[in-house]
Amino acid sequence: MFATLLSSTLFFAVAIRSASAEFSIATPQLTQCGDAHVTWENTGAAPYNLIVVPASDPCSEVVADLGDHQGTSMTWKVNFPAGTELMFSLEDNNGDEAWSGSMTVGGSSDGSCLPVVSSSSSAAPSSSAAASSSAAASSARTTLVVGASTAAGVAKAAATSSTSSSSGAAVPVGAANAGIDPTASGALSLRQLSTPAMLLSAVAALVALA
Repeated sequence: MFATLLSSTLFFAVAIRSASAEFSIATPQLTQCGDAHVTWENTGAAPYNLIVVPASDPCSEVVADLGDHQGTSMTWKVNFPAGTELMFSLEDNNGDEAWSGSMTVGGSSDGSCLPVVSSSSSAAPSSSAAASSSAAASSARTTLVVGASTAAGVAKAAATSSTSSSSGAAVPVGAANAGIDPTASGALSLRQLSTPAMLLSAVAALVALA
């Protein structure tokens, strides 16, 4: 009696193990934007749910859900770039699972199925950046650069003007100087006195800016 019970138990254990071993999914070759034909064993418990997961961590996330299938095969367009490592995970209606081996997507000249990469990084500069550029340009246009030769020329012109004013004849300017004989009194007009001082002030300002 005990021997018969033990034999029956071993028989059912082997049968269950054989059934589980038959539930498997193939490991096809994947190519970027190419069609992959995926097949699996029939457990008699359709539908079969097929998903794609990362080969490095298959329990972390689902990267593609290929849906439920009543049959034992399907064709999938591989919309992943070359070099991506993936695995298939299949589950039947009884909750039994089958896993494929690790698959690396092969290269292809066809990239039409891949997601479009956003080009927002090449957008026009912001208004604040444009304002900064405009301010910098305006500052550059109003900058005065005076060389040493230019300052020396202005200083020489001022000295010459001052000498000519002190030695030349004075010209009466305005009502305050009316009737004054510049030859007799040596009085100078206000305009002649102020001209050398203005030139010297301009030279000093130009040298300071340089």
